Amino acid sequence: MEVYMHLFDCAVSAGDYKKAVAYNTRSRVLHDSLQVQSNTKQIGELQIKYETVKKDKEIAMLDKSARIRNREMLYIIIGSLIFIGFCVALLLQSRVIHRHNLIIKAKNAALNSALDNIAYIQSHELRKPVASILGLINIIKAEDYHADKDTLLKLEAAAKELDDKIQDINAHAQMK
Repeated sequence: MEVYMHLFDCAVSAGDYKKAVAYNTRSRVLHDSLQVQSNTKQIGELQIKYETVKKDKEIAMLDKSARIRNREMLYIIIGSLIFIGFCVALLLQSRVIHRHNLIIKAKNAALNSALDNIAYIQSHELRKPVASILGLINIIKAEDYHADKDTLLKLEAAAKELDDKIQDINAHAQMK
């Protein structure tokens, strides 16, 4: 390019304008060609920089997205563990309640049995001395409230039998 420029200067000095224009044209073509190569090189470098920046932004976005997904997974795992913990606690509590219910049912059955025994004693064994006492009182009333010794002894025996039965009931109730 510089040679053609010097030839251009020589041709202008010699007055050969036709050759001067040709040398100038060739110099410009070479200059433009070199400029195009330089521009192409700069465009290539700019394109590489642009793509690098674009890739870096994509990598940053993917990294941020991965961090968000990891955080969400962590929250899901923690929530699941808490849920499982509550389920286990509820299961254990349910077992404890079930055991307590069984114990209460057993105690209720024992108490019901004791109440059945007390009801039997009251309806059968206590009724006899009470009926005897009432019958002896009716005899005493019939004799105008005068009682002989035999009637009073029978009354006393019936009262003692009633007292014994009541003490048996109390002892039976205190055992249960």
